[in-house]
Amino acid sequence: MSSTNQARFSLRLLAPLLALSCCLPAAPALAQSPFMLAMMQKYPMRIAGAPASAIMAGSAYRFTPTLLQQWSAVTFSISNKPAWASFNIVNGTLSGTPSQNQQGSYGNIVIAVSDGRNTVALPAFTLTVNANPALQLTALTATTSAAVFNAPPVISGSPAASVVAQATYSFKPTASDANNDVLQFAVTGKPDWASFNANTGELSGRPGTMQTGTVGPIIISVSDGNSVTRLTPFSITVLASAPAVQAPPVVVTKAQPEPAPVPKANVAALTWTPPTQNNDGSPLDNLASYRLYYGTSASQLSTVITIDKGQTAYTVSDLKPATYYFALSAVNATGLESALSDVRSKSIQ
Repeated sequence: MSSTNQARFSLRLLAPLLALSCCLPAAPALAQSPFMLAMMQKYPMRIAGAPASAIMAGSAYRFTPTLLQQWSAVTFSISNKPAWASFNIVNGTLSGTPSQNQQGSYGNIVIAVSDGRNTVALPAFTLTVNANPALQLTALTATTSAAVFNAPPVISGSPAASVVAQATYSFKPTASDANNDVLQFAVTGKPDWASFNANTGELSGRPGTMQTGTVGPIIISVSDGNSVTRLTPFSITVLASAPAVQAPPVVVTKAQPEPAPVPKANVAALTWTPPTQNNDGSPLDNLASYRLYYGTSASQLSTVITIDKGQTAYTVSDLKPATYYFALSAVNATGLESALSDVRSKSIQ
């Protein structure tokens, strides 16, 4: 055989072997053979690719590196991966879609590949996420629309300023929203003895005898998710016992002319000044009603009439001839009644 034929024969034998080693994962015995080691050293594994350096927020990003001269199974890895991206360890693909609030530069990103013996990596690169004007306009339009068309919620109410220890306190404000938004309530300065309902705004509880004193300022607010409206700050005083209500002064005046058919001589007109404080000098802020007592004996006022707290005058009619005696008391919201006022009299002829 000539030297030329020998050369051709050697090339024919070598070509199938190279093709086989490139297409199948290397078996341990083959990978450790002197021939394969020589080939791996002469043609080492390489990785290539040029990842894009910038992307616009809201756009999809994707980069897959190219693996050159693979001799065995490999695994890809990455360092400093952006939080908005995902990475495939099988083929080295880095992909994802950053949002408008994920703008900025993500630097020193390194994609590497390893076959268990050697590791090679792409040069570190920086990926910059730029603002997307279209997304900015959409966000601005949504914000502007909410600001223009959203009406803030309304809240009102007059919470009681005091409560007696071991008595129940309850206050629920009135709230509404022109846009019919779902409302949520909040409170600051809440007393330890009270609970608060975030759905209704009700503040309620029963203070103990060791919880006397004043707590405040208490602020109840309501929100529709866009705006917050607050009730006027208030305080709650827990009293050891209910103070007696100051009795109102009562004046019995002469009968005023009445439209017919009410006889003028058979009526007694009474007027009084509303009480403004309790007997201990504290403000009276929970007046509920008045009780008018009268009869034909100063020591036996047997007839009782309940009068609304908003009235300051009352006329008793259809009185038969006799001398009548009148006295008035004030009643607070807890049901406590003051002492009777001075007794006044009027003679009916």
